[in-house]
Amino acid sequence: MDSESVLPLLRPIKILQFQDRRMRSLLRGFNSERAILLRDFVTYQGIQCYIVCFQNYLRNAGVDIDEYEIFFLGNGFVTCYEKKLQNESVELFLRSYINESVDVFCKEYNLEYIKYKDIENSEAEELIENCISRNIPVILRIDAGCINYNAAFKNAYGLGFSHYVIVLNRSENGFLVSDGYVPTVPASIFQGEFESGQLRQARNARNNVCIIIPKEQLLQFQNSWNRDEMTDRVVQAINASILSFLTGGTIQNSYYGVRAMEAWISDLPFLHDYYEERFTEKMYDLYKKIRMRGFIGSRYLLNKAVGYLSEHKSIFGKQIVTDLQQVTRSWDMFGMSLLKIGIAKRKNDLVSLAQRANEIYGNELDTYNRILKYV
Repeated sequence: MDSESVLPLLRPIKILQFQDRRMRSLLRGFNSERAILLRDFVTYQGIQCYIVCFQNYLRNAGVDIDEYEIFFLGNGFVTCYEKKLQNESVELFLRSYINESVDVFCKEYNLEYIKYKDIENSEAEELIENCISRNIPVILRIDAGCINYNAAFKNAYGLGFSHYVIVLNRSENGFLVSDGYVPTVPASIFQGEFESGQLRQARNARNNVCIIIPKEQLLQFQNSWNRDEMTDRVVQAINASILSFLTGGTIQNSYYGVRAMEAWISDLPFLHDYYEERFTEKMYDLYKKIRMRGFIGSRYLLNKAVGYLSEHKSIFGKQIVTDLQQVTRSWDMFGMSLLKIGIAKRKNDLVSLAQRANEIYGNELDTYNRILKYV
């Protein structure tokens, strides 16, 4: 199959990436008027940390936008499955294009942001200080395992997972940060103090990535964005995303859409053979991956989009919303089953686990086909 004809392509984005030491001169040209008032910053609940940082950045600049719009207009609803041999161990990756959707969205809608990476701690700190003095929020990529303001992150220590927050201001012992997605059950938010040393450690562990949106770019985007006019585009994007999923495809060792689901489910009975003596550890790792790399998050974002469009635009019926919520909850519970089987080392349960996955997948396909009838 020629997958390029059916798979969404990620278009490159021209992100300005600075690695020099002229932070002050770069910031000096920013218009200090039309500032986001960081003292009045509101943290809105989200589903994925990276996208919700952009949502909250834009909302606090006066743009009426939701993370699901960024996600679908950025072509993020892609299910990709890869099986790789790493260090003599089989690694399974089931994910969606969560973070990539932000890049594609920004390229499509002319929202340039500046990304600093691989800079020294002192340079990152100078950048942050200069930005908050000018009411410019800074998005930081940090190591999830270094976060201590909520116990939900403690299990991420040493796993190398990234998390994104927005730095708003200095505080007594560190910095005031905004976190629109804390992975509690149910998910929650955090807006409060992150101690300086802990934040420095968390930031440095993920290459000191700092992201800002120049105020001129915010103003241009605010003037061009009209949420009501974008509704048709979002509906079309949902339609295209589901069609692409149902068509599926394969590129070398990467599987997409229905092909990804079929390949992943067919591998589930063999997880004990893949993982052997590391079975418990790797089952936990697999659980974290499907949650943190967008597979489950993308389903929740589809729920959010369809729910909003059904309630406010009367595009989808209530039954579709209910059935879609049930499919997503089922995948969520499936993830918990991965954990339980891993802890109990019940390898004989892997066949029934695959059967359960196939059942949920069948319901998902049925729901997606009914969604297409509405659009």
